[in-house]
Amino acid sequence: MWSPLGQKTLRPSERREVVGLLQEQGLSHRQACHLAGISRSVAKYVPRNPNEALVARMKELASEHIHYGYRRIWALLKREHWDVSLKRVKRL
Repeated sequence: MWSPLGQKTLRPSERREVVGLLQEQGLSHRQACHLAGISRSVAKYVPRNPNEALVARMKELASEHIHYGYRRIWALLKREHWDVSLKRVKRL
């Protein structure tokens, strides 16, 4: 994405970093958000990864069963009552 001035615009995560830097310089959160051009709710947003526990368990199973592929890992997860699809296991 490009701005009308020909400069590349920043992603929200990059703008959050700018807000942090401006706050370190002594500006308030509100002033820093205004200068960065984002709303305060965007600046406070913390992205979540809902797959953390699943990925951790998949890594444990994969380290225990080195020769297992994603299908057998999926079957082991099903036995442990994880509600996860085969496509999701393959993607992660």
